[in-house]
Amino acid sequence: MGLPTGTNKVDAVYERKSDSKIIFFIGSQYWVFSDTKVMSGYPRPLSDWRMTTPSGAALDRVDAAFVWAHNGKTYLFSGGQFWRFDESQKTGNQEPDPGYPRSNHLWTGMPTHMDDVITWGEGDAYFFKDDFYWVLKDGGMNQEYVSPKATGMDWLRCPGPPPTAAPQNPGKPKECICALNRSSLSLRNDCLLLVAVMLIINGLI
Repeated sequence: MGLPTGTNKVDAVYERKSDSKIIFFIGSQYWVFSDTKVMSGYPRPLSDWRMTTPSGAALDRVDAAFVWAHNGKTYLFSGGQFWRFDESQKTGNQEPDPGYPRSNHLWTGMPTHMDDVITWGEGDAYFFKDDFYWVLKDGGMNQEYVSPKATGMDWLRCPGPPPTAAPQNPGKPKECICALNRSSLSLRNDCLLLVAVMLIINGLI
């Protein structure tokens, strides 16, 4: 496929709207694919994106990435912060928009350290964290209350009753365990990226 042999984890993936290329982030590197073939010259270092923390430190990974249907811009998340990019006109250089990074707290009601973010349907934004997901209808940031839902039940048809409660700002990563009659199914965060990749590929076919 073009990713390193033995790769068993992808940190983030999204489809670039300007040319329909698919970008994969793994650790401190990223790959650009055309359909299922890696482009020449990749992987490249994450430093190409010129993202630094307020203290000036360089990033070593991307937690999540998506294109917000609200404005067509690309958002990359890492360590409780996010950066915005305008990729409507490709120039060969990556440069965050002025004024970034900003705190993930601006996404009201969403987990500040998410596992994945995707846009789907009529521009709705889906935020995933641990066993749960949150939906921002029409991609709006300032919604009064967003109720968490069970990822396994709704996305993977995992059997068993939905969780009765979820924290508004989940902490440490956990396994999603869906059990029925003593049988269990473990869902790791990589499954969320698989869902995102499937949605992207289906959109290209």
